[in-house]
Amino acid sequence: MGTSMAAISATVSSFTANPITEFRSQVLWALVVGVILAFILGFAMGANDVANAFGTSVGSGVITLKWAYVLATIFETLGALLVGCSSWLLIATFARLPVSATHSIAGATVGFGLVAMGGKGIHWMKIVGIIASWFVSPILSGLVSSILYIIVDFSVLRRSNPFLSGLIALPIFYWFCIAFNVFAVSYQGSKCTSHLFLFLFKCNYYTF
Repeated sequence: MGTSMAAISATVSSFTANPITEFRSQVLWALVVGVILAFILGFAMGANDVANAFGTSVGSGVITLKWAYVLATIFETLGALLVGCSSWLLIATFARLPVSATHSIAGATVGFGLVAMGGKGIHWMKIVGIIASWFVSPILSGLVSSILYIIVDFSVLRRSNPFLSGLIALPIFYWFCIAFNVFAVSYQGSKCTSHLFLFLFKCNYYTF
């Protein structure tokens, strides 16, 4: 116990002496490894997913495999650099075009159901829940964000050493994020979702 406390005290003292330089030197390896892994992941995803865009063109003989490589390299790179989706959403917003993916999917599903089976083919209570979520979600998001900001402001920003307080609080916030994600995946993905808080006692341990 004494050894652990001494190690913690030494770590805190090192952060207090020169926090920014010490912190950068300790996490530099994570940045380098992250860049390498991101490059490998991007290369692998591009090699795997480029067939989705050019597979039919090459298979039908419209273009050769060589030209598919050239076109994919040019336009896939431009799409990544120009952030095509975000740019198009901004342009559509300024042009007042209804391009919400969520609204489009919901509307298309309702329209198909009405054409195929009429009003009886639609679960209207589900539709009401979806539409209500469009109004409730911003309110709940603002409320949760306000609460989190108050907690961070009190526990980190208003302290005498905000940098050190932030480093101490960071693992706690990480734990809450991971715990919430694990709970959401376990609850939504498991078959025992009849009770919000009692499902932990109904599910097998391997679901976690």
